[in-house]
Amino acid sequence: MTDRRAQKWQDKEETPDIVRCFYTLNKELRQLKHLFASYQTMIERVLAEKAPPSDPAYANASEGAVEKLSKKARDRFQRLREQLESLMLESIRDYLDETESLKNTV
Repeated sequence: MTDRRAQKWQDKEETPDIVRCFYTLNKELRQLKHLFASYQTMIERVLAEKAPPSDPAYANASEGAVEKLSKKARDRFQRLREQLESLMLESIRDYLDETESLKNTV
């Protein structure tokens, strides 16, 4: 009985390390989420037919100054968007698997 209590006490000492791991994983996942969201926004802007009128980057451009992308360039950006989405889902899956394995260690 005493050995079990001692073992439980030793396991409790390891808990802060696991909590730090969860914190680190969640922080990294939030950073990835923001990174992927900004990439998606940028790609959507590039693929947009016209520049948004409220965008300060295009405030000084005349109506004809913003050119449309060629079909080839548009296709490349669409493939890039799909690859980023795939990478994002893969990363999220990896993080979820890692957190699940950490939960099972407690």
